[in-house]
Amino acid sequence: MRIIVLSLLLLILTGGCQLANQSQQHAENNPQTVAPAGGYLRNDHNQRVIVFVHGVLGDARDTWTADNGAFWPTLLLDDPSFNEFDVYVHDYPTPLFAVSLSIDELADNLRLRLNNSAVFENHQEVIFVCHSMGGLVTRQLLLKYRYFAPKVSMIYFLSTPSTGS
Repeated sequence: MRIIVLSLLLLILTGGCQLANQSQQHAENNPQTVAPAGGYLRNDHNQRVIVFVHGVLGDARDTWTADNGAFWPTLLLDDPSFNEFDVYVHDYPTPLFAVSLSIDELADNLRLRLNNSAVFENHQEVIFVCHSMGGLVTRQLLLKYRYFAPKVSMIYFLSTPSTGS
């Protein structure tokens, strides 16, 4: 488990530089790696899944794409260290000039999407990687629907305003 954590942290901190070419080739060969509404990038029915949740004013593609074009979830698909993980990317609307859903409503939306995709049903272990408001949404999901919590082994909060903005 420690190797997986260190590998994921290294991938996040480096922006996936060493695998950027592989990621770019994968994306070119698979142009629709992320459906407009998010979803599974790999669903091989592994026991573990990594779920990416973007933040405010982000989306499932841009939030997880480094400056060099490397898409973090695709880097996991291309890295043999993560062959035993399914990969899921959640997407939700975060409009700039319109009324947005509340954190509670977004948590309900996340629950519905995860349930429809059988994420908790089909996996023994769930790992969340959350950016900004995505961390607040994920935290609300786990507080409101505590029956999910036993399957969540890790949550990575990236720029999540835990004590306010």
